[in-house]
Amino acid sequence: MFNAYPDSIGRNLSDTVHMLKRPEFKDVFSLFYILPSVFNSAPDRGFSIIDYELNNALVTRENLAELNKLGIGFKFDLVLNHLSVGSPQFQDLLENGDKSEYKDFFIDWNEFWKPYGKMGPDGYVIPYDEYLENLFIIPTKILSPGGLHEDIGYRSGRDAAPQRSLEKR
Repeated sequence: MFNAYPDSIGRNLSDTVHMLKRPEFKDVFSLFYILPSVFNSAPDRGFSIIDYELNNALVTRENLAELNKLGIGFKFDLVLNHLSVGSPQFQDLLENGDKSEYKDFFIDWNEFWKPYGKMGPDGYVIPYDEYLENLFIIPTKILSPGGLHEDIGYRSGRDAAPQRSLEKR
């Protein structure tokens, strides 16, 4: 599996495709794990999504078709729980407030944490330590030897059905 941002090798995915067409790369990779900046996003490498259209400055449908011709499938990193302040949904919330059809897509940090923290000097509620101590629990059963790891991916091309694997780690 080849793992990279569309612009990791050159300016965009076109440069990566050019490299993968070289004879020494023939049949080396069967899957390309393309990191999230393939979609329109804020300038944070794809983690604040504006929309899920391809960012044509980095990747085109033609680039993906060329990879497919090389026998290379795709695994996309979809960031589903983050949106950019530039997204149409957030802009609608700013414009329409409580009347926005997207108002339930977002939480107000201060409203959420108000009962569990205190207002900080920058105008944001800082949660009490007792709530932060267990906020980031690492699922050791999943990460430990013998635990299970679930990986749900999609493949491109003729057999574009979802591929689901449950492998023992």
